[in-house]
Amino acid sequence: MEVGRAGGLRVAAFFSQMAYVCSIHYQNMLEREREFKSSEAVCLSCLPVMDSGNLPSYSYFGDIAEEVAVFAGNQASNMHKADWCLFNTFDALEHEGNSSRTYMIN
Repeated sequence: MEVGRAGGLRVAAFFSQMAYVCSIHYQNMLEREREFKSSEAVCLSCLPVMDSGNLPSYSYFGDIAEEVAVFAGNQASNMHKADWCLFNTFDALEHEGNSSRTYMIN
C-alpha cells in the first residue's frame, strides 16, 4: 500500500477472508485488551448479535496463541487506509470446485 501511495496511485486492500471475518478481526484489533465472557452477547458494527463462541479462538495454538491472534488481526490493520477494500466471497470458487470434483469422480 505504501509503495502505491508513494507513486501517487490509489490503492486497494485485498482480503482473502470473507468480509465478516475481517470485520471481526478488525474490531478485535481495535479492542485487543477486551475479554469477552462466555455468557456475554457480542455486538460488533454491521454484524448480528453473537455469543463469544462465534468469535475467533486461537487457544488450540497453545503458547503462541496471542502471536497468532495478532498476526490474524494485523491482516485488517490497513483496512481504513485503502481507497477500496476487496473481499473474497468464495461463492464462485466453491461452485467451480464442487463441479470439477463431481466431474472427476464420474
